[in-house]
Amino acid sequence: MRTQRSTDPRWIAYLGKCPEGRQLTRFNCGDRRNPGNGKLGITQSIARAFQLDFDPLSNDPSEAFTDLPQELLPYLDGTCRIIGDAIAAIENYAAAIVDEFLLTQDTESTAHRSLRNIYPLLSVESIDLLSSIYHSLRQTDREIDNFLKGLDGEYIPSGASGAPTRGRLDVLPTGRNFYSVDIRAIPTETAWDVGRRSAEVLVETYTQEHGEYPRTLGFISLGNFHHAHG
Repeated sequence: MRTQRSTDPRWIAYLGKCPEGRQLTRFNCGDRRNPGNGKLGITQSIARAFQLDFDPLSNDPSEAFTDLPQELLPYLDGTCRIIGDAIAAIENYAAAIVDEFLLTQDTESTAHRSLRNIYPLLSVESIDLLSSIYHSLRQTDREIDNFLKGLDGEYIPSGASGAPTRGRLDVLPTGRNFYSVDIRAIPTETAWDVGRRSAEVLVETYTQEHGEYPRTLGFISLGNFHHAHG
C-alpha cells in the first residue's frame, strides 16, 4: 500500500518543468492526500462523502471490509475484501476526479460544472483546492528564472519550506527561497495527528501488557523527520 500511495518522484528531477499527463494526475492526488490547514485529504473527503467508517490514511488496510458503495465498485479491480481494497478504489476514484479536472481546464466554471455533474458528492472547496494546486504547478518554470536570478546576485522571493505531498501546499509554487525547516510552521497538522495516534497506541499497548499506565516516558527527537514530515 505504501508503494501504491506514493507519488512518482521522477518529475522532481526536471528543474523548471511541470509534470504532464499521468504524472500530473499522480502529483495532484499526492498533494491532496494528506490533510492540512483544517482540510481533509482527498481520500478522506471521498470516504466521508460516501459515509465510510474508516480513515484511508490511518486504518489498518488488512482489516476486513466488504461494504463498498456501488459508486466505487467500477474503480476496484476485483472484489472488496479488506480496507486496503476499498482504499485502492478510493485512490482510483480520486485519480478519475483529477483526470476529469485536468480535461476541463479551459475555464474555471466549466471545471466546476463538469466535476459537480459527474461527482455530485465532491465539494466546491475540493474543486477550488485542485484548481489552486494546478495553477501553482503550472508556475514551475519560476524555478529556472529564480535560479538564474540567484546566480546573477539578484533577490529571490521567499517562501515556505516543506513537502507539498505532506500537506504543505503553501510551498507551491516552487522556486522560492526558503529555510530547510520553518520553525514557525512545525509541527504540521498531519505530523501532530500521527504523533497523537502513536502515543495513544503506545499507552494502550503498555496498559494491556502490564495492567497499569506507564510511570515514565522517554522521547527521542530526530531532525530528519521534521524535514520530511513537518
